[in-house]
Amino acid sequence: MPKLKAGTILPTPAEDAAITAAALADPDAVPFTDAEWEQVKPLVRRGRPLGSGTKAQVTLRLDVEVLEKFLEVEVRRFVNLFRYEIEV
Repeated sequence: MPKLKAGTILPTPAEDAAITAAALADPDAVPFTDAEWEQVKPLVRRGRPLGSGTKAQVTLRLDVEVLEKFLEVEVRRFVNLFRYEIEV
C-alpha cells in the first residue's frame, strides 16, 4: 500500500462495503468484464522517443584550457570543430 499523507482518514469496512455497493448499483458505472479488459489497448508510450541506435552517449573530461578554447567560438562552430577533432 502506498504511503498516505498525514491526516488521511480511511473508510471503515462497513463504509467501504456501502461505497462499493453504491458504485455497483450505478448503471452508468458498470465494471469491465474480463473479456472487455482483454480488448483494452495499452497506453501509448510518452516521453522522449527511443534513440536511432547510431549514437552512443559518452562522458568526456577535458582540460579547462581546451574547454575554454571551444567555448570561445560560437555554438555552430563549436559543434563543427568538435566533430572535426573527433574524426581526425
